[in-house]
Amino acid sequence: MMLPKSLLCGLLALLLAACSIQSDLDRFIATNPDAYELGQRVYGQNCAACHGANGQGQFPENPRARDASGRYGAPPHDDNGHTWHHDDDLLYQIVREGGMGNPEDFNPMPAFGERLSDEEIEAVIFYIKTFWTEEQRQNQQEATDVVRNQSQ
Repeated sequence: MMLPKSLLCGLLALLLAACSIQSDLDRFIATNPDAYELGQRVYGQNCAACHGANGQGQFPENPRARDASGRYGAPPHDDNGHTWHHDDDLLYQIVREGGMGNPEDFNPMPAFGERLSDEEIEAVIFYIKTFWTEEQRQNQQEATDVVRNQSQ
């Protein structure tokens, strides 16, 4: 049986597209695999103990739960959290300088500026972005662009 040329071309195009399908996340990681690997290592060594191995936060079932001291637990960095609402410059500042939030309500985040290089901080933020959806990464990039364009 001979297929019409237009149907054959359509099937071929569909087959080629299916073979080349790569998730948004895979493409994102592929843009800088070295940063991904470094960020994954830095996150595992410095962030996962509080924020969870997969960015799920200290209390994944209830991120607004308080710990034994009465303070909120470390927030999630995954797509359920709010990290993606912040521009890159603020994220860098938080990692470098620590702090964030009233210490009566939140366990203060330690400063990592003395322990991590700028490259490691950049890589860990890149890695955290892999926890987000494509739409969240786009929104976060737009927020970063707005802040950086205002300071020019």
